[in-house]
Amino acid sequence: MKYPLEKEALRLLKSYKGPEEVIKHCRKVRNRALKITDQIIAKGHKIDKELVKSIALLHDIGRYKYSRERGCSESELGLHAPESQLLLEKLG
Repeated sequence: MKYPLEKEALRLLKSYKGPEEVIKHCRKVRNRALKITDQIIAKGHKIDKELVKSIALLHDIGRYKYSRERGCSESELGLHAPESQLLLEKLG
């Protein structure tokens, strides 16, 4: 499976001009996901840590379009999830 490495994932996230708050959030999610990943690996399971980093960093990439900072209503905020999926599928 092809996916962007951490540097490329960060570049992608920033290229969509998401609010800085979202980028900080995605970095926190990455850090927490890696702690959980390390705990799982310590129990003998195999996990691709680079994939975890990419997923964590890009999970909210659709917020470039749907965020409070962009003036979206509360009901529109949830649209960032399918937008993230569509965008990442389009990017391959």
